[in-house]
Amino acid sequence: MFKCHDCGHIFDECEAETRNEYHSEVPGGAYERFMCCPCCESDEIEETRRCKNCEGEFLPDELIGGYYCEECLKASLTAENFIAFGKDADRNMANYQLHTVEHFMLVWVFGVNDKDISGSSVEFRALMEAEFKNAAEAHRTAMKCGTDDKFIEQIWNYLEDYKMLDDFAEWLYEKEVKK
Repeated sequence: MFKCHDCGHIFDECEAETRNEYHSEVPGGAYERFMCCPCCESDEIEETRRCKNCEGEFLPDELIGGYYCEECLKASLTAENFIAFGKDADRNMANYQLHTVEHFMLVWVFGVNDKDISGSSVEFRALMEAEFKNAAEAHRTAMKCGTDDKFIEQIWNYLEDYKMLDDFAEWLYEKEVKK
């Protein structure tokens, strides 16, 4: 499948139009054939890839981590997945280093500046994970009551700001493949 950069139309190779372009600068002249969009005839087209979840067609740079469209990745972002992702991401860190869930809680929930954070301990990490679970439970309750809670959106923004969305997508894909 292909997607037109100009009009956004998604089409397969059979639908594609072809355009011939004459090149007089070549001795004797020559025609070059271009595949183009059947809707707007633009040759600004690119081959698509499928989202591993919804199987929609997307340009490669529209798939996060090369696997998921934004909508599907957002739908898979749960508090439980974030904790599991954080634990996998943190495996190579020593006990004194700030880990993912702990860092999220300090920066995004409690508003501590990165530069003001100096270290950690196993006990503090456990406390932050417990606080995270409490916040996740409050989120679930808020959603059941129909109030608008931004907890999952905060996690998304954290992953985006710290350039971890691709890592989360890769982690999720590996988790799904191993099922």
